Amino acid sequence: MTATDLRIARGVCRVQYAFDLGQSIALAPLRKLLGEEAGPPKRVGDLPATLRLCRAAEALPVGRFQTLDSVEVELFEFGAASITYFFPIQGAISGLLDLSCGLVENAALLADARKRISGLLAEIRAHVTRPGLAETFEDYVVFHIAQIEGTVDIGALLERHGPELAQILRADRGPLSAQEISDALSCRVSFGSTDVVLVDWTSALVLDAEPDEVLWVMQVANVQLMEMRYLESKLDRALSESYEELSRQAGLQGWFGGGHARARWRIAQLQIDGAILFGEVSNALKLVGEQYLSRVYRGLTERFQLVEWNETIARKLETIESIYEKLSDRAATRRMEILEVIIILLFVVSILISLKPGLGH
Repeated sequence: MTATDLRIARGVCRVQYAFDLGQSIALAPLRKLLGEEAGPPKRVGDLPATLRLCRAAEALPVGRFQTLDSVEVELFEFGAASITYFFPIQGAISGLLDLSCGLVENAALLADARKRISGLLAEIRAHVTRPGLAETFEDYVVFHIAQIEGTVDIGALLERHGPELAQILRADRGPLSAQEISDALSCRVSFGSTDVVLVDWTSALVLDAEPDEVLWVMQVANVQLMEMRYLESKLDRALSESYEELSRQAGLQGWFGGGHARARWRIAQLQIDGAILFGEVSNALKLVGEQYLSRVYRGLTERFQLVEWNETIARKLETIESIYEKLSDRAATRRMEILEVIIILLFVVSILISLKPGLGH
């Protein structure tokens, strides 16, 4: 079997963009306001609360491919949104390389996604806590092949077409080394002999007739990665403010500055917001008893380095907590020192007043 023998009878390429819209989204009133077009798969562990919307859209071209005339938007209760574009795919699987390369940092598609999410945010702003479209985003491409022409064993498919599939996953037209091919195909999950999920950093390939649950897990993982990156940027800002506040309190202005209480409140607020978001995002999906999906999610976790992100964010939260405690302790010490100075001054004044009649003779 040559590369041209492998043909797609039916498939869709899903391009997902994840954004942060605010601290939280009140989904219950939005269901009444907007209606719910569809919901996530019902058998996937403990699901995060979401609202799925289908919106009409103009077809967007990427090379010889173009999107369908609709997009799908998923709103998450913890303030995230994911928008998905759909490219029908059919014919020789080698054609996916053109699409894969065309989707790399595609400015037109990203601009359209941001514009649509921004418009949706304006529409639902009253139901979003601290609304604001963050600059941080995360994209992920999923090549879903529902059916291949003829009967193909997964083992034989990967052996014969591994280099080609690796190029599609890595969006690279040049020939890849054996090591690169092995790495691109290393995260492989199969349930039966005719299905497979290949997970890579920026894209995945799913060969499965009914992959709804797998696709849902991939969407949630992409949203988690976006929120982790967004949260880290917020914590970096909190750390910067904390260090600046420590520097100010170390100087003379630490005695008389009037903005320290406000600064400490801002830092504490960022710390609390970060801790809440961290908890919600980290626990967004619990795949209890779902062994196959757990393996898929574990592969995504490894590729996205979500464990490392968790550890980094946990350390930064601990650092901010430590700095905030130091700021609070220093502020309390300053108050005690100022109080002592006032007491001493009052004592001196009282002595001077008592001596004043004698000073007049």
